[in-house]
Amino acid sequence: TGTVRLWDVAGRRQQRVLAGHSSFAWCVAFCPAGRRVASGAGDGAVRVWDAGSGREELVLPGHRGPVWGVAFHPGGSRLAT
Repeated sequence: TGTVRLWDVAGRRQQRVLAGHSSFAWCVAFCPAGRRVASGAGDGAVRVWDAGSGREELVLPGHRGPVWGVAFHPGGSRLAT
């Protein structure tokens, strides 16, 4: 629980495991440039990851319940949850 897995579809291999949520991750989205991944979970947090390294860049806590959806603005600088 609490992980997001990034896969190389063409190579059929797992590239990264993004771990940090304390509950199931319900949603994920890549930023338009593909450099970041946002995930929302049942723990009420949104986490933003560097897609290349898997490093967690940002935690956005404070939701009163599970986060069911995340979406990047087309410019990539804003995130809706």
